[in-house]
Amino acid sequence: MSARLAWIGSTPAMLAGFALLAAALAAAHADAGAPSWIIVAPLALLALNLAAAIAAHPRLRRGGLGVFHVALLALMIVAAAGRLARFEGRVEMAEGAALDPSAVEELTRGPLHRFAMPAEAFVQGPISVRYRPGVKRAHTRSEVSVPGEDGSAATRVVGDDEPLVVAGYRFYTTHNKGFAPILTWQPASGRAQTGALHLPSYPLFDWRQENRWRPPGAGELRVWLRLDEPLAEDRAWTLEPRSARGVLVVQAQGTRAELREGEELRLEGGTLRYERLAGWMGYRVFFDPTLPWLLGLALAAAAGLAAYLWKRRP
Repeated sequence: MSARLAWIGSTPAMLAGFALLAAALAAAHADAGAPSWIIVAPLALLALNLAAAIAAHPRLRRGGLGVFHVALLALMIVAAAGRLARFEGRVEMAEGAALDPSAVEELTRGPLHRFAMPAEAFVQGPISVRYRPGVKRAHTRSEVSVPGEDGSAATRVVGDDEPLVVAGYRFYTTHNKGFAPILTWQPASGRAQTGALHLPSYPLFDWRQENRWRPPGAGELRVWLRLDEPLAEDRAWTLEPRSARGVLVVQAQGTRAELREGEELRLEGGTLRYERLAGWMGYRVFFDPTLPWLLGLALAAAAGLAAYLWKRRP
């Protein structure tokens, strides 16, 4: 066994590698946009350390102990590959809207990832969020409609720990959600346009349910929502945006108007119609093709270690 190989596979080198990995994980947690190499480099060093140890010590290659160390080595290599191919992002979906891949905000993207999210892979359905007294979020239920190959649509339920998987991309609900008034702008000449105006997250910003919007061919509108039922802080309640009712206050061109669902406001350049009140849901998007491999290798490593310990039992 050469002195260099023994040094690379030594315990002090392993401890240094784990210290670097811990620092890298802390840095990646603090900065979601940290480059992939910050974690890949320590994993590569640890894999080199383990490979050298396996080569230098024949007993690490025998029986269950050998299975454990080889699986652990493969686990490090696959984990590093996963960091290079992973993707993390976020997107807001209004009720009734279909997935638009261009609306996904990229947070982390490995150099080997090729963004290939399908368009209109699902349509956002009803949103329901339960709260305990003290405005503590208890459970989020987001229904989505997924089209089938035969043209039919299936309803799926998505939650914080219950993802929707689309072409390998995993969509999880987040605490970020709110109201989205559906507005139609009919210009003086041309076709009408209907869309959702996302208001700030609710109930986090219940005191600031407003936004600004500039319709085509008109000046800027200031819009805010005044709910009929105020936020309940001392009891349990359920947020269901499509069931909520309120007045949409619109300020534009020196005028102020209060609109109920179905009412219109005539302005210079066109007419604004408040169709209805809907909601929007924020999703965390995650992609890592190595997850099944990581699970399989972890089980193999555990089985090898268990076999080794069983053989050594008194």
